[in-house]
Amino acid sequence: MSDPRLSIIICVYNEESNIKPLNKWINESIKDIDFEIIYVDSKSTDNSIEIAKSYYEVKIFLITGECNAAIARNIGAKESNGDILFFIDGDMELHVGFLPLVMKDNKSLVY
Repeated sequence: MSDPRLSIIICVYNEESNIKPLNKWINESIKDIDFEIIYVDSKSTDNSIEIAKSYYEVKIFLITGECNAAIARNIGAKESNGDILFFIDGDMELHVGFLPLVMKDNKSLVY
């Protein structure tokens, strides 16, 4: 049985100043895990998506209708290929040591 795949689903709205710290967290935290990154954008008017594209391979989905966090999360979940869905908002700041607190060595969830 292979390790579970992690889907990092980031809900974004005008987060161009926060994308670099998120990229740093991903690069420093995600080791030896099969993962994908999904950005769901709620009609940003800044350069959030363009900046995100420049850092890593990412699936990007643009909300064209009504926008809210629940809609963004549902789109991310629907479009993900992961066994484990990790939802974060574009303005969240995460500590490098966070992932080992929620994932065991065998890549399954602690809780």
